[in-house]
Amino acid sequence: MRFHLNITLTEEDYLAFNIFHAMETTAGKKTIRNSRILLISVMAVSIVLLVLILGWTMLSGICVTLLGLLAVLYTIFGKRIIKHNIKEQISRLKKTGTLPFDTVAELAFYDDKIVEITANKRTELSYDALERICVVGNRYLYLYNSSVTAYIIPIPQLAGQLDEGAFWNFISQKCKSVELHSS
Repeated sequence: MRFHLNITLTEEDYLAFNIFHAMETTAGKKTIRNSRILLISVMAVSIVLLVLILGWTMLSGICVTLLGLLAVLYTIFGKRIIKHNIKEQISRLKKTGTLPFDTVAELAFYDDKIVEITANKRTELSYDALERICVVGNRYLYLYNSSVTAYIIPIPQLAGQLDEGAFWNFISQKCKSVELHSS
């Protein structure tokens, strides 16, 4: 074993990961762009249908104005809406007691694999399966093992557990795609 970490995750850590994934990754940005295009397209089709069916009346004018305003507001506040939805989903999961992460985990970094041990499971992941590594400022290290899931490592928890310089050098050599993001 090269490195060993004891990780404690909070809801805030999980929320930060989900917001990062939705806002900063290529897939997340594409989803936001596509939802904006879809909304504006639906609004435009609705406006055309309203005018064709009702003609240009006071009612269709009000509907067109409201639909246009809604499209503009979503374009401006879309990211805030998405963040709010993520927070609500996590809140609902917490109420049902089904948060999709373990609060305590051990991560062991070997030369050929990562081993995660939690109270309920033990998983092994070959470094070849890492899609990318994302470093978010001095806050988080995300080791993506699929397009939507990652090991979440709060960077402040690295202090005192290992030689950080040696760890960064080791982990950055294990994946071809290392992305640096500001916090």
